[in-house]
Amino acid sequence: MAKALKLESPAPWKVFIVEDHPVFREGLAQTLNAEPDLSVCGKACSAEQALEAIPRFKPDVVLVDLTLPGKSGLQMIKEIRNTDRNIKLLVVSMHDESLYANRVLRAGGDGYVMKQEDPEEIVRAIRDVLNGYLYVSEEVVRGIGSGGVPTAGTARMKRIGLPSSPMGNWKSSNCSGAATPTRKLPGNCHWTPGG
Repeated sequence: MAKALKLESPAPWKVFIVEDHPVFREGLAQTLNAEPDLSVCGKACSAEQALEAIPRFKPDVVLVDLTLPGKSGLQMIKEIRNTDRNIKLLVVSMHDESLYANRVLRAGGDGYVMKQEDPEEIVRAIRDVLNGYLYVSEEVVRGIGSGGVPTAGTARMKRIGLPSSPMGNWKSSNCSGAATPTRKLPGNCHWTPGG
């Protein structure tokens, strides 16, 4: 009698949630745990709790609220990035993306999604970040490049082999195909390694 091969599905991505509002934290955890490829491995209501627990739980991605009691989410991102260059950091916040996304990216975050987005969009943002994309709106990408004030929206931008500086230097150009040390990104934005 032939033995049947048992194919194992890959282990789900481990998600850690840092959110001080219990209803949102628990609702987000429930939404994520219903996804076959995502599993909430831990939750914290403050940056201090998260910084203590994250090394123990070893998540693949940390979802960070910006406004936390005590230390801010932005400061927490900087501290995590100083010790772990591989963990993915996605901000899920009520604060307008156009005001904070640039700061998050410069601190070492991998993306920014607003809490008022549909749950499916938050799940998409998580998956994009886990699959090597920066998740911000196209308008934010243009705003970072031009120095203007971008508006919120949802699009994704492929992450390009990042060196020790998570975001490198941003600049905008209307020229395509110009010989520069930058790499072309959507929306006439370029990414320069380093910086």
